[in-house]
Amino acid sequence: MLQVVRRKATQSLSKGPPQVARNAQLVSFSSSSLAPHHLASPCFDPAILRFLVCPLTKGDLRYDDSKQELISEEINVAYPIINGIARLVPTAGRMMDAAQCPAST
Repeated sequence: MLQVVRRKATQSLSKGPPQVARNAQLVSFSSSSLAPHHLASPCFDPAILRFLVCPLTKGDLRYDDSKQELISEEINVAYPIINGIARLVPTAGRMMDAAQCPAST
């Protein structure tokens, strides 16, 4: 009985675990083939502004729809919105002149 169990265990180990084959198939997919077509160019939802703050000042941000940026008027920094996702990383911010930062309405 013990020899039968060892033989089966040895045979299954020589074949390799079945998970490896499934994981290899997942790697072959590209990210574009997994994304639905209606999500190809998502939009930023201004409703989430109430949850977002400037990473440097922790102050409010203003959404600029035409430039797709979130603006911290306190320090005149604009953070880009890429594919509907705000990049609120200090190094991604763009310094703005006072003339470029209009007063909020």
